[in-house]
Amino acid sequence: SELGTRMTLIMTSLAAMYPDRIVTRDFRDPAQRSEQDLRSGIYTLLSSGEGQYTNVPGYSAQEGRHDMLIVADVLIGEGDAPSSVEDAEFDLVDEIKAFVRNLPDTLCAMNLMSWVQSGQIAAPRGWVVFQLEYIP
Repeated sequence: SELGTRMTLIMTSLAAMYPDRIVTRDFRDPAQRSEQDLRSGIYTLLSSGEGQYTNVPGYSAQEGRHDMLIVADVLIGEGDAPSSVEDAEFDLVDEIKAFVRNLPDTLCAMNLMSWVQSGQIAAPRGWVVFQLEYIP
């Protein structure tokens, strides 16, 4: 499908920009991920729906906004200060911001809408959830 193709293109583009990170479309509980992968940082791309269609005659259910999430997981050293988790999360935020600023031409209509982070509550593990939209 067009949506699946788009998701794969976003995934491969993000992986090419950050080859040291794990980039996937397959969500798994971080407890099921290897420590090595978590230390590298994992980006999981997820589709969360579509809406706001044009819905004028001849364009029903077309040109809608595709909503996506990127769930980022990271692990710092066991003895590191909890603020180190926040710093690692800020690195992830900077990377996603840079990614949406430097998209391939085929993805130029993708916007970062917001993000939330762990607030150090899961230290030494950190996470950030990014909310994105693609508007054709």
